[in-house]
Amino acid sequence: MRLDYGTMISPYPIKLTVGTIRKPKLQAIGEMGFDQFKFLESFMTITPKDYYRIYNASSSNGYWESLSENEQESLTMFQAISKDESLQEIFLILLRFFFEEPVDYHSGFFIIMKPGTVVHEDMTMDEIVGVLNEELFLQVLNILKQICGMKVEDDEFENIPESMFKNEKARAMYERMKKNKIEDMSEQKNYLDYTIPNIISKVCARHPSINYTNVWELTLYELLDNFSAMRVGAIYDIDQTRVSVWGDENDTFKLDTWYKNEYDKKND
Repeated sequence: MRLDYGTMISPYPIKLTVGTIRKPKLQAIGEMGFDQFKFLESFMTITPKDYYRIYNASSSNGYWESLSENEQESLTMFQAISKDESLQEIFLILLRFFFEEPVDYHSGFFIIMKPGTVVHEDMTMDEIVGVLNEELFLQVLNILKQICGMKVEDDEFENIPESMFKNEKARAMYERMKKNKIEDMSEQKNYLDYTIPNIISKVCARHPSINYTNVWELTLYELLDNFSAMRVGAIYDIDQTRVSVWGDENDTFKLDTWYKNEYDKKND
């Protein structure tokens, strides 16, 4: 399910039945380190095959090599996590960064606990906020990718039940499932022009009020949304100048271009 535009640009956390997801502000990302954050982002989309190939994981004691080709192809990331302590640690860092509640891994599940709770063998429901099985784990990753401005594939918007949302108000913040992909900055993240630090720099240089003093209070998506709007605005200004000088005989200039809702347009 696709988060609505208001949810995406607001700084407020998202309340789910399994816990509360905070929107990462640039200050928190900067404190973590941009390279570390990019590393965590990569694990939101990584496959077991890529993990074992890229990182040459050895902590699984030959688990990957022991699988047949068909077993390797069908292995899910959640299943791989259960076999690899290194993966468990990486995803704990990831989930702890986004969840407001404490997160731990126990008996093959990620457990979202009430503040002050420590994982133990005889935990009760009074101590647990939510438990992430494989289905809920994928749903949470879906939401994390969206609030980070990352690409979410068409089929990832499916099979997220309304019961995932904590109450009527929360559910109302989400739109019906769509087949359109959300705006994605991540496709270009391999290029230096589209790194988070460079986008921060350029937004601060050209925005009328965002600067190095206050930019750190923005969430990541607020930064990306401002950057996208500024690019549209720059093109609009050029077009406006062209028309004022040369005229617009073919009526190509649209006065409302600068405030078009590009986010929701993807639902059409």
